Amino acid sequence: MRRATARHLRRAAPDMRRPPPLVVLAFIALFAMTAFGMTLPTLAYLAQDFGASDVQVGLLAACYHAMQLLLAPVWGGASDRFGRRPILLLGLVGYAAAFFLSSLAGSLGALFAAQLLAGAIGSATLPGVRASVGDVTTLEKRGRGMGLIGAAIGLGFVLGPGLAFGLIHSRQGDLVGASLVELHRLPFRVASG
Repeated sequence: MRRATARHLRRAAPDMRRPPPLVVLAFIALFAMTAFGMTLPTLAYLAQDFGASDVQVGLLAACYHAMQLLLAPVWGGASDRFGRRPILLLGLVGYAAAFFLSSLAGSLGALFAAQLLAGAIGSATLPGVRASVGDVTTLEKRGRGMGLIGAAIGLGFVLGPGLAFGLIHSRQGDLVGASLVELHRLPFRVASG
């Protein structure tokens, strides 16, 4: 009897340590939006370093959201067809790649390309998260689940710029010129991680 109980507990133990799916989805949304929020404060600075006008800076910020607007429905359909996990992973890898490319950008065109990539592939993340919430919650608890994801997204947008400011401010000192530009690339590198 003891052996059967011990064997049963060993098999059940990993399941007891696994966090609930809704918590995992909330953390995915939180990390993705924190990373995105970290890049916002320095995007305009880098663009202006490349000689961007105010209009170009506005277009740079808008191109991410335009790609998200166009492709989020496509990614939602892809998550129905290919599964939630592959689309979520693709979105997270897309964010990481786009943020890393932004940190290496040597021209305004390269910065635009990286932002377009972030919007095109990174936009797979949130539709995948929201669709997954529908999969792991009952109809009665779906609103609560979506609310938790919305709170995680909002928290990410609050934490991200604050973390970027902390990274830059803690190292800024008397930096000027190229050294200061390199420092403003740091949040992109941390976000890609």
